[in-house]
Amino acid sequence: MSKKIMIIGVLWEQLPLVEKAKELGLKTIVTTIWDKNKIDADVIYEIDSRNLEKLEEVYIKEKPDAIIADECDYSTYAVAFLTDKYNLPGPSLYPLTVTNNKFLQRSLVGETDVHQPQYQLCWNYECVKSAANKIGFPVILKPIDNRGSIGVLIAESEDTLRDAWFNSVSNSHSRMCIVEEFIKGGHIAVDGFVDSKKFHALCVSTKQKYPESIILDKILHFPGFLDEKKVEEAIETVKKIINAIKIGYGFIHAEFIIQEETKKIYLLEIANRGGGVHISNKILPQITGIDIQKAFIEMALGKEINLEWEGKHINKVLIYFVNPQGDKTPKQIVDQYKEKLLALWIKPKKTLKNIKTLGALGRAGMGILWGDNFKELNEMGIKIEKDISNVEQEFYWGGKYYGS
Repeated sequence: MSKKIMIIGVLWEQLPLVEKAKELGLKTIVTTIWDKNKIDADVIYEIDSRNLEKLEEVYIKEKPDAIIADECDYSTYAVAFLTDKYNLPGPSLYPLTVTNNKFLQRSLVGETDVHQPQYQLCWNYECVKSAANKIGFPVILKPIDNRGSIGVLIAESEDTLRDAWFNSVSNSHSRMCIVEEFIKGGHIAVDGFVDSKKFHALCVSTKQKYPESIILDKILHFPGFLDEKKVEEAIETVKKIINAIKIGYGFIHAEFIIQEETKKIYLLEIANRGGGVHISNKILPQITGIDIQKAFIEMALGKEINLEWEGKHINKVLIYFVNPQGDKTPKQIVDQYKEKLLALWIKPKKTLKNIKTLGALGRAGMGILWGDNFKELNEMGIKIEKDISNVEQEFYWGGKYYGS
């Protein structure tokens, strides 16, 4: 009889995880709030990843051999809740609670020598105003427990502070936010994996922001444009943070800013999951040659995993977040660029919102391109954005699925 794996919170970002599990001969039990007709799984339950009670009911009913999720904070927390409670291989609730709460994260990392922005926890506007005046404008407001830059805003002065507060707190599940020092500089990310023995840093990437939003990423380069010394410093910083918040299992995605004047590395946030938009399940395998999804699944099934990697990147990958401007259908774009595309996703135009106020929810779509020349990949991204049209219904392609 095939072993069973429960995959929590499947949207388009986690489709490769479902595909890999099926490829390995596992019976797939999926929970989702997405269109279940787009998911090739054996059993599907329509449950929100924050509904721990219902997810536990599925676990008790299905009795899976493993529970897993790879690119979502809420899903990975739910995995930890169940694996901790039922003594299964998986992440611990301790680090998942910390990484899902920006205030706890700041507090625990504050006990190390890792640089962080000044910050203050706030739960009312008077507190926000006091913190902003103490820290100094501009300031960043962040919900302490949301994801995808949702509700993360910058207030340049007190004139915009109140609106920023109400927007940020409306996107906070706890109704609390942190007011944080704005640090000018370049943004980077470190992606890695903790196997059965140790942490492996797999890539340090660099980012370019949207012209209209200094909060949200427009283009990401894997590996990034950093000298070797700075790469090593970023990796050593991640190791300190991992020890501070006791991460001992699975994917790591850490984001930093290199302060423009001092060149010091400041922690923005760290997550005990894979980076979203296919970073863990398509990009890391493409640039390292490691079948990391297989390793992740086998570890969840109780197998001891020791990654073997020589530290060399065999390809370059670029994520380009597109704003559709042309008249070619997404399928025509896929047909044109298929050899260089890892994935393409376009959001329905009726759902588009302002990226300045809603972070990742405001994005119109993205393409992931691979090759050996960033200049060519950048040019492809620009061309795709100019040529592709928007859609009435969500479109996703990741090698196996067309949807529109």
